[in-house]
Amino acid sequence: HFGGNVWQLYSTSLNPNQITNSFKCLTNSPTGIWAGSFDRGLYQKESFLFENRTNWSNGTVMDTNITCITVPQSAFQQHVFSAWVGTENGGVYKLDVATGITETPIDNNVLVSFTNDRSQMLVAAKSHIQQVALYTIDGRILAKASNITANNITLNLPQLSSGQIILRCVTADGVAVKKLMVY
Repeated sequence: HFGGNVWQLYSTSLNPNQITNSFKCLTNSPTGIWAGSFDRGLYQKESFLFENRTNWSNGTVMDTNITCITVPQSAFQQHVFSAWVGTENGGVYKLDVATGITETPIDNNVLVSFTNDRSQMLVAAKSHIQQVALYTIDGRILAKASNITANNITLNLPQLSSGQIILRCVTADGVAVKKLMVY
């Protein structure tokens, strides 16, 4: 991983639970970065480590040689790890692993606007807002507020880069998830 100045190596010498260094493909998802290996199946990046995730209780990829992983954009809105996984000899698998969040979508009941300098985001809802969070497209939190009991909130923001961001707003009526474009 290139962090702007230096390269960070993720290897078995840094993580003894990572049983391979032979990765073939990477992808982002709502649950972080996933990697497919030549010989040991799927891995998920947790903080600074890659952990093997091939043997899930609700489904197993039948080939450990992963050739490609694709995560649909709908996975970000549904808060699940949903992916199509291509393998060398075992075919294609669709994996869905829910995060355990049960939500009632209310996207049309939440309005969002930004101040001219983009230093603040204004969120208004038809019912009391309980929590607001703003994420990068790869799932990193940019700003968050919780324990709110108002229909309007002003959220202070870090300097935003151009690109897509995700807003998740929990209200008394349900949850709104919106994908926003920053120019």
